[in-house]
Amino acid sequence: MDMGIKGRNAIVTGASRGIGLAIAQGLAAEGVNVALVARNSAVLDKECAAIASTYGVQAAAIPADLKSLDAVQSSAVKATEKLGPIDILVNSAGAIPASSLSSLEDETFHDAWSLKLSGYIRMTREIISGMRERGWGRIVNIVGLGGKNPSAGHLYGGVANAALMNFTGALALDVAKDGILVNAINPGMIESERIIEMGQKWADDAGISVEDLLAKQTAGLPMRRMGSLQEVSDVAVFLSSERCTYVHGTIIPVAGGMGTTI
Repeated sequence: MDMGIKGRNAIVTGASRGIGLAIAQGLAAEGVNVALVARNSAVLDKECAAIASTYGVQAAAIPADLKSLDAVQSSAVKATEKLGPIDILVNSAGAIPASSLSSLEDETFHDAWSLKLSGYIRMTREIISGMRERGWGRIVNIVGLGGKNPSAGHLYGGVANAALMNFTGALALDVAKDGILVNAINPGMIESERIIEMGQKWADDAGISVEDLLAKQTAGLPMRRMGSLQEVSDVAVFLSSERCTYVHGTIIPVAGGMGTTI
């Protein structure tokens, strides 16, 4: 299926690995030029070269730590300079550590919120005026099920995710007449480096191996398996496309039935 976005320009944050990288690759496969934003310069250069070679699109590496407003603003400017006006924004940067109320230092959780919560809002604010002027845009926020399912072991991440779901809905109402669609994805347990990192913390707390913990968690999932990066990417690409025209202000779980509610 032709998604109708060949030649469009996209920013994907958190794009050096995991879900962000998979989405950047998925957009590139549709002919979208992509700016990959993340902190690891060497990895970004490698992945951009691979994307450009594989898909024949422009792929710009933009190393930045999006915890600061200056870095967000600079990244938005650089992406526009390298690719042209930005049509698609995928916010995916930020991995808030699994943590209880007392297990994170104040500076640590504020840094995490600055990257994910403030980073999403700030990057959107930098990009959206151009979308409004051109009357077309797609914004996809990668959030997480923890925003709807409170967990004592993922307290700080859940709080940020709940805020980002609210932000997604409020922004959608704000731009509904402007030709811009805003949606979010709540990934469940996705087979990635991120789930290993979070699982390690929970395994340490439980005094078991991360392999045993993840096996137990996977066995308890409705589909008895984790999701793949490709499965998240496919949904994000659709939400970024011309095929998506009336899905707006929606939080879509990609979680294989995990956390199902009415």
